[in-house]
Amino acid sequence: MRLLQILLIALVHTRAEYSWTEYEDGAHGSLEGDVLNWAVLIQNYILQLASDGIKKDFSQAYLDSANYTFERKDGRDIVEQVKQELGDYFSKKKKAAEILAQKVKEIYEDFIKHKKFKTGKLTDLKAKQYRDSDIPEQLAGSLKFAPYYKQNVSQEFSTIKIADEVPREEEMTVDTVNFTAKLEDTFKENAGNDEFLRWQYFGSTAGIVRIYPGREWSTNFAGFYNDYDPRVRPWYIAATSGPKDVVIVLDCSLSMKGEKFSIAKGVAKTVINTLTKQDYVNVVCARASHWDQVGKLHYYGTTALSCQQDTMVPATIAHRKDLKEKIQKLKAGGTSELEKGLEIAYDLLKSNPRTGCQSVIVFVTDGQDTDGENIRCGPGK
Repeated sequence: MRLLQILLIALVHTRAEYSWTEYEDGAHGSLEGDVLNWAVLIQNYILQLASDGIKKDFSQAYLDSANYTFERKDGRDIVEQVKQELGDYFSKKKKAAEILAQKVKEIYEDFIKHKKFKTGKLTDLKAKQYRDSDIPEQLAGSLKFAPYYKQNVSQEFSTIKIADEVPREEEMTVDTVNFTAKLEDTFKENAGNDEFLRWQYFGSTAGIVRIYPGREWSTNFAGFYNDYDPRVRPWYIAATSGPKDVVIVLDCSLSMKGEKFSIAKGVAKTVINTLTKQDYVNVVCARASHWDQVGKLHYYGTTALSCQQDTMVPATIAHRKDLKEKIQKLKAGGTSELEKGLEIAYDLLKSNPRTGCQSVIVFVTDGQDTDGENIRCGPGK
């Protein structure tokens, strides 16, 4: 703040003492001298700040008195060492995931085979089976701050997160919580075999996540727990569906105006959020031009929204962000002429580059072909 004040004082002083006319008439030398003095003043202040604040002289003296040795490094050896360490790092993560996947298969098959009891309620389950990340009373006194996780966790147990839209007393919900409790030993073994392994979790088709180490879920600004549904997460969809080419066709006609169009745009953005960089995507805004009741032409065209209008684009973070921003700016208008939009969608799915695997067209419309009383098919009609 003191430095800023010095700058402002210097500038005000300069502007007050010299006018532009005086500068042109020969005051250049005096003005330049004041600016140089002002710069020296700032320099001295910064040097003093460094000396007082970070003890520059002391630090420099310490570095000057240190003993240094010359050591030659071979770049190829360093690259090989990094390659080995990274290889071990990722191979351990892969092995842990494979062990966890195999364990899930085993415990699910065993649970289905030997289930001879009627499913009860979540509250009927024991604590070692059901600790809810959304119920702090079940976690009270068990969580401790862990620097590696940067939050309070418990490495003694896992916790359950149930998506908001999932009925908690449904049989599938209770059964999933029940049989996944047997993953805890596998979680702990994996953690013991890899000191750099952080979060482990299993997401089910029931919309439930079991996560280790156990933790309380994050909250929003109002203090409510954030929702989390694994079934709409990119990692889940990538694993269950594989690479895919997705074209979203949005009905952008006037009949969609209002809340319907807001919902349609929300659907499109939600679909985009589920994609990963191994997918390809594009969005088509479908509509056509029309005349109004007085014969004035209102032009609207059917277009693809991505930066590459004739091809699909990889669903990278940058492309997803670009598409969502363009979707958000769309405004409903024009007639419900959707044939052109579907033609563009089919052409995009035949273009290159693309995955060549699964092809998906998501068509979002209100299903109405009424565009208002003021719409005309031609001038004067």
